[in-house]
Amino acid sequence: MGLFRDGSVPKALAPIFVRRRDGVPCRRWSWSNQLITALHGYADARGFRQWEQVGRHVKRGEQAFYILAPCTWKVVEQDSETGAEADRVLLYGFRSVPVFGHEQTDGRPLPVYTENERFIDGLPLVSVARAWGLNVATYGSAETACCPERTSMA
Repeated sequence: MGLFRDGSVPKALAPIFVRRRDGVPCRRWSWSNQLITALHGYADARGFRQWEQVGRHVKRGEQAFYILAPCTWKVVEQDSETGAEADRVLLYGFRSVPVFGHEQTDGRPLPVYTENERFIDGLPLVSVARAWGLNVATYGSAETACCPERTSMA
């Protein structure tokens, strides 16, 4: 606790993560890619074109950070017994993908997610965390994106 009181806590440990469903593309990234995003100090990060799609552009001179994206190959397999064909996706590696945090962009303001803000404001001790200079934000994961029944806030 002393680290938090005297401000010695590493910046990477400051964000508090809570699951969130808000349509932000990075919420569907793997947990490790979301962690990379948080370690760079951002709650929302996207690729160059993804920012353009929401009316924002990357500021001149900003440096990207990189996440890992899966490289896949789609094959059609035929069942030897039934003869039925089925698509199968094979993972053969990963590639680095440049992304930029929200603060590295300018342009149209993003919608405010009031439901999530109300949820965060209602958390116990959130005022203490903010007084200590901690950023309280929410996150989502690939697991919660595909399994909405597992997204309880409890």
